[in-house]
Amino acid sequence: SVQLSPPEDYEGGSLIFRKAGQVASTEQGSATLFPSSWIHQVQPVTRGTRFALVAWINSPK
Repeated sequence: SVQLSPPEDYEGGSLIFRKAGQVASTEQGSATLFPSSWIHQVQPVTRGTRFALVAWINSPK
C-alpha cells in the first residue's frame, strides 16, 4: 500500500494492524508491505479524501 495523499488533506483513514497494534505511516509516498495473513483495517475517513495505491503479490510457498 502506498500513501498518495498528503496527511493534511484528510482526517481518519489510518491503516491499523490488529495483532501488532501498529499504525502505518501516513506520510505521502510512504509504502507499507505486509503478509496478507495479517488482520488489518482502515479507519473511516472523517474529512477530505484519502488516496492509496494497493497491490497484491503472489508467490509460491
